[in-house]
Amino acid sequence: MMTAMIRFCLAFLLIVGGIFSSRADPADLVKAGVEAIQNNRWDEAIRVLSEAIAAHGLSDRDRASAHVNRGYAYFAKDQTETAIADYTAAIRLAPNDADPHSLRGWAHFTQGAMKQAIADSTTAIRLGPNLAFALRNRGRAQLYAGQARPAADNFAAAVKVAPSDVPGVIWLHIARVRAGQADQQEFAANLAKVDRRTWPGPIADVLSGAITQDRLGDIAKSDEGEKPKSERVCDAQVYLGLLQLAAGDKDEARKLFRAAVEDCPLGVAEATERAVAKMELKRLGVAPARNTPKPTALRQSGEAAWNLWMVHPATDRRLPTCRSRGPGYWSTAQSI
Repeated sequence: MMTAMIRFCLAFLLIVGGIFSSRADPADLVKAGVEAIQNNRWDEAIRVLSEAIAAHGLSDRDRASAHVNRGYAYFAKDQTETAIADYTAAIRLAPNDADPHSLRGWAHFTQGAMKQAIADSTTAIRLGPNLAFALRNRGRAQLYAGQARPAADNFAAAVKVAPSDVPGVIWLHIARVRAGQADQQEFAANLAKVDRRTWPGPIADVLSGAITQDRLGDIAKSDEGEKPKSERVCDAQVYLGLLQLAAGDKDEARKLFRAAVEDCPLGVAEATERAVAKMELKRLGVAPARNTPKPTALRQSGEAAWNLWMVHPATDRRLPTCRSRGPGYWSTAQSI
């Protein structure tokens, strides 16, 4: 009996020791943290990556990776200052890695710190010249810093790297308009290269006249596709708002940006769009509301018809694209 008990205890200790050894391996902890991030398990990622960072034996490269990934998880939880601190730690450990510079630049942009966003994005581009994300982020920071022409140059470079990406094409058009540069032919040519099979590609179909904004709204609010409904609606609100401004319709742009501030979900996926909506409202002299949906009764969906006008890129004529639905149509609170 005693011998059997001793054997059982030894076996148990070996199993527990093996589990502890596996969990204590800091490199394995980093891998587990990355896996948690890939599945949007932010709290788990932060916990596991914090263990890895505190452990001994990590190489500088792996420790930098742990800081980058933990920073991304903090950013997803809207803890931007903590994310920036992690990206800064990663830069100290791996100064020639473009990712932490690019991600810190993005975080600075969402906070409205354009000088820092431009500096970090510039470093990221120097380290990775074909990083479309960093090129767009520098372009956006320059645009909101009042540097429309340099912004257009960055967006043009990003479009060359990622020609099928519709937000990049729209940002280039917005920068051209604000810089006073004619771009009808360029805009039409860029739209022709957009991948329209998956979201947000259908936005290009509205601009080319292939579908109406009503149809785009149906697509955005449908349950189809990998991207969640709330994120698709947020995209539509922000990019159509930007296009309304480019067409000179501040009133309709203001409505769309207000809806976006209320409806865009917190987190990584719509961080840029949410920040842009707030910045545009500030430019339009409107104090953004908090990120809480208004009661449906206050949306007044029966008020004046939603007159959305756009400049058709092929003809440079202003065309009415939607007159049938009220301003509450792009609000997610009524359908989600």
